[in-house]
Amino acid sequence: MEYIGVPLENAQKEYLKRKVKKLESAKNYNSVKQAAVHLIKLRLEVSRSSLAKYDKLAGIIDESSRGYGLLRFHGASTGRWSGNLFQPQNLPRKSLDLPDLCIELLRYRDPETIELLFDDCLRAISLCLRGMITASPGNRLIVSDFSQIESRVLAWLAGAVDKLDAYKNKLDIYKVNASAAFRVDYDAVTKEQRQIGKVIELACGYQGALGAFQQFAEVYGVVIPDEEALRLINNWRKGNPKITSYWTSIEALAVKAVAEPGTLQRIRNVGFKMYGSGPTSFLFCILPSGRYIAYHRPRLIESKFDRYQVEYMGVNSTTKKYTRQRTYGGKLVENITQAVAMDCMADAMLNADEAGYPLVLTVHDELVIDAPEGSGSIDDFNNIMETVPAWAEGLPIAADGYEAKRYKK
Repeated sequence: MEYIGVPLENAQKEYLKRKVKKLESAKNYNSVKQAAVHLIKLRLEVSRSSLAKYDKLAGIIDESSRGYGLLRFHGASTGRWSGNLFQPQNLPRKSLDLPDLCIELLRYRDPETIELLFDDCLRAISLCLRGMITASPGNRLIVSDFSQIESRVLAWLAGAVDKLDAYKNKLDIYKVNASAAFRVDYDAVTKEQRQIGKVIELACGYQGALGAFQQFAEVYGVVIPDEEALRLINNWRKGNPKITSYWTSIEALAVKAVAEPGTLQRIRNVGFKMYGSGPTSFLFCILPSGRYIAYHRPRLIESKFDRYQVEYMGVNSTTKKYTRQRTYGGKLVENITQAVAMDCMADAMLNADEAGYPLVLTVHDELVIDAPEGSGSIDDFNNIMETVPAWAEGLPIAADGYEAKRYKK
C-alpha cells in the first residue's frame, strides 16, 4: 500500500513552525500538504504553553480566588523579578478584544458558542489569560508601564545627548530610527516603516548583529533581506556613536578590573571592582544606584578578536546548568541597563506604597495596583512612576497606563 502523507522528524515547536513555512511555500502545495499544515497548526495551538497556564491558575488560587507567590525576588542575575508558578512574566503578548464575553462562555463551558463567535477558539482562550487577573470586588486595577525604559536608560548611561533630547521632546524613537533609515521626514514615517524602526531599536542597542536583528524581525512580523538588514545595523551604529563607544569602554573597564584586582575602574556613573580569589572571587559592577551586579569567579581569556574577554560562572539560560560563560561589551551593557531599569522600578514601587497604592503585581516594566473605586487615578499613578530617583538625574522616565476591571495588554 502506497504511503500518502507528510513525514515529520519530530514534534518540537520550532521544527513544526519551519515545516509549515516550507510546506506553504512549496510549488506543489496540494491537498495532502494542505491537510498536513492544518493538522500541524492544530498541534501547535493545542500545545501552547499559555493553555497549560489554566491548570496552574486552578492550582494556586485560594478560597477567595486570590493567587500568591507569583513572583520571585531577584530571579534574574541583574536583580529583576522573575515569574513563579503561573509565570505572569510570560503571558501572550496580546489580549482578546472581548475577554468578558469569552470568559463567561468558558465559565459556562459553552465551546460551541465560542467556536461560533471566535474564528480560532484555542487562540481566543489563550488570549483570555491576562483577563483572568482581575480586581478585587469593589476595586479596579490601575496599571502603569514604563515607556521604552531600556532605550532611555541606555541613552542616559552612554551620554547620548541627541537621543535623550528626542525623548525629552516626546518624540517616538522608533519613528526617529525609521526617519534616519529610510531618509524621510519624521512626520512622513509610515506604520510599516515605524515597525522596522522598532526592530532596529530593540536589536541594535546591545551590540546585536544580523542574527539578533532577524530574530526581532520575525517576532514583529518584519521581513528584511540580510543585505538590507546589515545596512540598517551599520547605519544605526554610525548614528549612535556614544552607545557603540560605550560597549567598548564598558568591556575594557571590566577587563582591567579583573586584570588589576582590588582597583576601582569607573566610567561616568558605573564602576567595576574585583574582590577575592579562586572560588570566592567576584567581579562587582557598581550601578548608579549603588547596588551591585556580581560575576562569580571571573577570569580573562583571549578571544578570536585578539583581545581579552571576561569569563565567569553563571547559569546557562538554555541548559540551566551553572557553568562558565563569556561576556562582551554589549552583553555587559545589557546587564547594566536592565539592572538600572529594575532600580527605577523598585523606587517607583516604594513611592507607590508610600502614596497609598496597594501593589499586587509587577510584570516586566509594569506595576499593577488593586485600588478601591474612587481612590487614586491613573494620572496620579503615572506621575509617581515618572518620578526620577535622586541617583538618576537627567534620565527622561515616562509612563503610561490604564484603569480596568481586568488585566490586559
